[in-house]
Amino acid sequence: ALKGVTALPNLVDELGAPLATIENRDVVKYDPQANQFQRVFDGSTFGLMHANNPALMASIDALHVYPDGRMLMSFRNTTTIPGLLPGNQVSNSDLVLYDASQANPFSVVYSAAALQITGNIDALAVDTNGDLLVSTAWVNSFGGDEDVLRYSQASQSWSVEFDGTALDASFKPKQADIDALDVPAVNQLQISTLGRNMPLVQLPDVRDEDILLYNATSVPALTTQFDMSALIEAAAANPAYQLPFYVDINAMSH
Repeated sequence: ALKGVTALPNLVDELGAPLATIENRDVVKYDPQANQFQRVFDGSTFGLMHANNPALMASIDALHVYPDGRMLMSFRNTTTIPGLLPGNQVSNSDLVLYDASQANPFSVVYSAAALQITGNIDALAVDTNGDLLVSTAWVNSFGGDEDVLRYSQASQSWSVEFDGTALDASFKPKQADIDALDVPAVNQLQISTLGRNMPLVQLPDVRDEDILLYNATSVPALTTQFDMSALIEAAAANPAYQLPFYVDINAMSH
């Protein structure tokens, strides 16, 4: 999921037809072999809107896609989801499951009250054992926005999984907000950060459209895995393509 209404090179819709832009309530899949972006979830179809300002669309800012296609997501603001009971609204600390096989495809599976967490969950992954991995948009009682927290399903408690400041001195609260997260393998995390340019000591040319790989057993532990800025800059050479001001990876899942 990307922030804002964004044009991307080689962008198509769910049926493979060319698509001009995607919105921040959509989910897009990237195929590196075909170098193609495809929308796989269209938030406008379900009327996902900002609850406090109906003129604004909703914004998916945390996402996990299960192998069967179900999506666990959270939103940047309090969001209206027509047909969701009770009240048709969720907070930015709730986790919502989208299951296309159900008559009512949206359900709240983790509420902020049940998780005992405050603040906007803006990065999300589910580990192989079912534990939740999250990061929040600001400092909370469990960690900072540069940290990744683990919610144990067994003990129903929180712990710090990834301490950004301990890894890199430039990972500072409110300066290096982790806003996208995934778990590709054991001892590994994929992360993306908020901010157009967020240089790290280890990686001085990091942007918010890039994906970093953290490997707890490697030296260096942090490397650039996906450089979307290079794709965008290459596409900008085509005069028919209107380069957006910037692209932020707002949520991701593999």
